[in-house]
Amino acid sequence: MRTNVLSINKAKPPKILVVTSSLHSEGKTLTALNLSVTIAQSTQKPKVLLIDADLRRGRIAKYLGVDQKMGLSEILAGKVQPSDALFNIDVENLTFVACRAVPTNPAELLSSDRMHQFLTLMKSKFDHIIIDTPPVISVTDAGIVGEQSDGVLLIIQAGRTQRGIVKRATELLHQAIRRSWACVDEY
Repeated sequence: MRTNVLSINKAKPPKILVVTSSLHSEGKTLTALNLSVTIAQSTQKPKVLLIDADLRRGRIAKYLGVDQKMGLSEILAGKVQPSDALFNIDVENLTFVACRAVPTNPAELLSSDRMHQFLTLMKSKFDHIIIDTPPVISVTDAGIVGEQSDGVLLIIQAGRTQRGIVKRATELLHQAIRRSWACVDEY
């Protein structure tokens, strides 16, 4: 997957990539985590930032065994500076931002000027930014963040996710992300 993502446009590979799924438990979070690790470990050793933007059910910190006190929710609420929420894990060139506290207004925070400013700042510091978002059918967050990205990976669990659900998820992404693209890959 890393090779496919990085070779989409060799002249300008996607810098900000959103990872989502149609439904919960399709493997989007593990895919975002594994994709981040493999990109960070590639021969060019790019600096990678993994952001847990699933502000409702973020799980990456748990998978990494990290207890971050500050995260994306606190950045977007203006409670901390972005540098205070960056966490370096044991993988060289990979930095992580947890979601932390569950806010009362996740969609509003993700569509805020602070989110745009945060991503702009991070683009200047990292070669690649992978953003894990909630499933697209459940809430609008993936579309909101996808609009600010260079592309969206829609993760589908083969043999489980029905075609109609995938079609609906793709339609929702296209509606939300008029200028962007959606890439479908099987998990």
